[in-house]
Amino acid sequence: MKTRCESLQRLCTLTLFSLVAGSPISASAHGGPPAALGLLAANPDAEVMLLNEGLALKRPEGWSYLCPSLWGEIDLASGKFPLARSADGIDIYLPGGEDLFVLREGQLIAQNRPEYRRNMLIALANDSKNVYGLHITTIGERSMSEVVRLTGDGDPRFYASQEYWGWITANDQGIYIVSAGTQELTLVKLDSAGTEVERVVAQIPVTLNEMALHALGGRVYVTGVSNMGTLVARSHGGRWTTNEC
Repeated sequence: MKTRCESLQRLCTLTLFSLVAGSPISASAHGGPPAALGLLAANPDAEVMLLNEGLALKRPEGWSYLCPSLWGEIDLASGKFPLARSADGIDIYLPGGEDLFVLREGQLIAQNRPEYRRNMLIALANDSKNVYGLHITTIGERSMSEVVRLTGDGDPRFYASQEYWGWITANDQGIYIVSAGTQELTLVKLDSAGTEVERVVAQIPVTLNEMALHALGGRVYVTGVSNMGTLVARSHGGRWTTNEC
């Protein structure tokens, strides 16, 4: 019987071929076929794509599939796609089940930083210089999250507060974190030194169950889903603008 990884290896090759060729293809296996979520790195030696389960690595000889079990993601039924980010298009930071890994030239390198394993990081983001993560911390029985910088030397702690931040995004104009409370959104913008330079709070008509965060230029876009529908919020110049769909 084929293993889950062997099935995904075959399906990954077929799916990526169909994406390149532009032709539809139907395939199924336990958990469904792989889906390409984005390009993580591209250089003359290799390309790496983020999949809903695992990574796809393209070398001159063809595509290969990197199973999540390689970095200790054994609970494939959890529905969590890998957290993976690269700032330079070469080193890909990948939190695993027991450690933080770097994928470099097709090789997984353990970093001996178990505090940044998969279940201790909420989300990752990157600008053109660094990869950042939202790291879960606790004081007593209270859970909070801090921004850490996974790249570079020195103290990785980048920004800390007594709040729980659920989303992060970044570009070369800043690092943005958002928390969503009951009918409320809070956005904080950080500069390259980790200093809070802007805080915006917006009252929204719904409580969001799911949310996505994106930065484009000087604007931050939040797309949220509630029991009442979809909400799109834009932050610019210290103000929020919201629209319901």
